[in-house]
Amino acid sequence: MNDNQKIRFKRAQNNFKKHAYQKSSQELLALYDEVDDDQVVDLLGHSLFNEKKYVESYRLVEDNFNYLVENDIELVVNIYLKNRKFIPLRIIVDTIDVPNKNDVEQEIESLEKINNAQQVESNRANLKHFMHMGGESGITQRDIMEKAEELPYNQYLKGAQFNLVDPDVNPIWRNQLLNNLAKLKFNQPVKFVWMDGKTYTVTLDQLVDELDSPAYQEMQKIINNRYGQEDPIRFQQISQAAEYDAQVLYPFIDKTIQDPEVWVTAIHRHIINPNMVVDNNKLGPVDRWLEKIDKIMNLLLK
Repeated sequence: MNDNQKIRFKRAQNNFKKHAYQKSSQELLALYDEVDDDQVVDLLGHSLFNEKKYVESYRLVEDNFNYLVENDIELVVNIYLKNRKFIPLRIIVDTIDVPNKNDVEQEIESLEKINNAQQVESNRANLKHFMHMGGESGITQRDIMEKAEELPYNQYLKGAQFNLVDPDVNPIWRNQLLNNLAKLKFNQPVKFVWMDGKTYTVTLDQLVDELDSPAYQEMQKIINNRYGQEDPIRFQQISQAAEYDAQVLYPFIDKTIQDPEVWVTAIHRHIINPNMVVDNNKLGPVDRWLEKIDKIMNLLLK
């Protein structure tokens, strides 16, 4: 921050201490647009929360998830509780070292019971939309997925298992549901339709998170070695493409990406230089996978 921004940040701190949350939020929102500073992010989260702007504070967490989870997990927990984001909060509690974990779990269950009693019709409509999302566009499916995170655990499980075998649900969302159930430590065998249209049964505790896949991690090492120092923009493009590929190929990433080196070359040709000539007969099958992934990703925008 420059000197002027430091003065404004100090003013926001003083307003926050005086419980003048609206003033502190306004000051901090302006700073948030100007500077990339963790102090601003953290204080803005607290200010919005105390101003009872729970949706805005939740969006802030989404945009700064890693930092806030690592540095202010209690704020994240409180924001998720206020927004009734029961499912992602359960995932956080199950995968991250949360202070007073048992108390947080009990509070989640208590609020779910209250929600169940007070929001009967709302939850019923939410679950109905969730279980019929296959008939909607990719963009609408995304919105339904987000709304379903407010469902109580048992209702979410019911809807998730239904959608996992619905071929009309975009494979990205089916894979996200599968990954969520794994993170929620759901310990029963699960059937799901993969991107090839076939139905498989998996045991969730044997699955590896998409970003922990050895093939994906090897791809990122190759991408970093090839582009990390010489071409940051190209590095970002290809790294992000590799992440999208992993999301679509989950949970069979390692079975599909058998040669990460070839896969990275294919991504480069696919998104950077389609006319690039490469003498490698292994590229053909990878190109066909990338074309399938493109179609799936494009459906998300319709």
